[in-house]
Formats: sequence, C-alpha cells, structure tokens
Amino acid sequence: MEEWKQIYALFVVLNRTEFLPDILTAFKDIGIKGATILDSEGMEHYIFGGDSMFGELDWEEGARRRSKTIFSIVEGDDILKEASEAVSRILSDFSKPNTGIMFAFPISTIRGELFNPD
Repeated sequence: MEEWKQIYALFVVLNRTEFLPDILTAFKDIGIKGATILDSEGMEHYIFGGDSMFGELDWEEGARRRSKTIFSIVEGDDILKEASEAVSRILSDFSKPNTGIMFAFPISTIRGELFNPD
C-alpha cells in the first residue's frame, strides 16, 4: 500500500512576470505535474489605476503592472519544500518591493483526473 502524503495548494503571485518560464520549468523538473496560470492585478493598481504617487514610487523601472498567479496542487512535504526553495532561488528576494508572494495550505479533499481514488 502506498504511503499517504499531505496534498497542498501552492500559490505564487508573481509581479516579476519575466521569471514565469523559469518557475514553471523548475516545477516540471521537481515533478509537479501541472499548474494553472491566471492574469492578476493588485488592489492598489486596480483602485488607483497606477496613478497613485505611492504606487509609482514602488515600481522599479521596467517592472510590469500586471501579475501572474500560479497555482498548483503539490503532493507531499518534500515536493512543497523543493518548489518553495526553487521559487525563492529564482526570485532571489521576496522582501524587495513588487516581487510577489508565495503561500501554501493543506487540502483535505480533492477529486480530479490526477487524484481519483483507485
């Protein structure tokens, strides 16, 4: 009988969209079978339309105003750790403004093509 592994939903809100191909390649190399990528937009940009002085000061030259949100189902603590470390390595520093945010939470129930019980 196969050992049960915790399943997680991993989210990466990526403001530095030029790193999207690198992150997806890293996920594939780690063994993550798929991810969904959505166009997204931050609240401040939506509310102020990019016209707020505060928002303008935070944007580095060449940074895009639109984000990508990647979410994926990750099976096991080891894969989650590898994925988290890969994203952190690729982005180098989440503390810099307009880099993004990453978080995960456990999933208690899931059904779908990859996760149907036998």
